[in-house]
Amino acid sequence: MPTYPITLPSSPSFTSLSFNAHSAVAVSTSKFSGQQVVYSHAGKYWEVEFDLPPLSAAQSGEWAGAMLSLNGREGTFYLTPSDITPQSTVSGTITVTAIVDYTITLSGITGSFTAGDWIEIDGGLYRVTIVNTSTEIEVWPTPRFSVSPTPAPVTYTNPKGKFRTYDSFSWQMDLAKNYGISIAAREEL
Repeated sequence: MPTYPITLPSSPSFTSLSFNAHSAVAVSTSKFSGQQVVYSHAGKYWEVEFDLPPLSAAQSGEWAGAMLSLNGREGTFYLTPSDITPQSTVSGTITVTAIVDYTITLSGITGSFTAGDWIEIDGGLYRVTIVNTSTEIEVWPTPRFSVSPTPAPVTYTNPKGKFRTYDSFSWQMDLAKNYGISIAAREEL
């Protein structure tokens, strides 16, 4: 078996890619007053679903080989969002030097991130939600890494997350021998 996580084939690219931001949040509503109490728990992660265009036998063989090598839910794979990121000019060797809740402090950055940019920190995939200053941004999900004893590096070009499929892999073939592949997975924490 391969070393996990694997890199998926680069071609063809997805015809659709859906991200779901899963948050473990419970809400309790009083039957008497109607007031609500919200409980936000630590469970925050990405879920993805993607479809590939109709594939030839050779293309489907490459994708099937990659997905079968995961051995069901045992293995993991890298997935890079298809959005252009960063949206503005950002450069430098960027590191995270402080974390408070969703807010991270950056050093080594030239330029500024934009809300919606994807970044990778310590193997986790994050999306910029608010830009407070060029060196202070808020991200989702809550950071799951430490800056102690050394600052965590930020990858901002081709950031990727590590995912695990929900189910065993399957594919379809039509009468014209075009293959169809759809994959659903969640972020591996």
